[in-house]
Amino acid sequence: MSLEIERKYLCETIQLENILGIKIIKEAILEQNYLLVGEDELRIRKKKMGPDDSYFLTIKKGLGLIREESEIIIPPMFYNYLNTYNGHKPLVKKRTIFTFEGNEFSYDEYKDSKMRVIEIEFSCEEDATRFVPPTWIGTEVTDDKAYKNQNLWKEFNNF
Repeated sequence: MSLEIERKYLCETIQLENILGIKIIKEAILEQNYLLVGEDELRIRKKKMGPDDSYFLTIKKGLGLIREESEIIIPPMFYNYLNTYNGHKPLVKKRTIFTFEGNEFSYDEYKDSKMRVIEIEFSCEEDATRFVPPTWIGTEVTDDKAYKNQNLWKEFNNF
């Protein structure tokens, strides 16, 4: 397993192209369902970028700034089987990847929710703790498990 070092912020709906210095890199539609939730999570994800779809099985362990993560590519048939077998409504979001002042950001807009978040991944804990967010980013929720994707998914599925 590798480490995922990530900070997460709430954000208002923003027009990224109107912020000076932002360069949009790519956009994708992500559809994900959870097979296991809690401090450890097991999730399946479909990533649609342009005409191409990719499918993943991901294990994440822990909470907060640093988590263990392992992800493998899976065949579409396996994803579809697990998604159907699971029987729950997937969490769907549009992800826009952009750069600003040398950092790469992910801006997520959730379908069926007004919540918007910005995530920034770092290569080491030192970089993450030194990072000073731009003024247009909202409240940090990195350590608030209420804003984990699995909890939004649970809310959508009436858990």
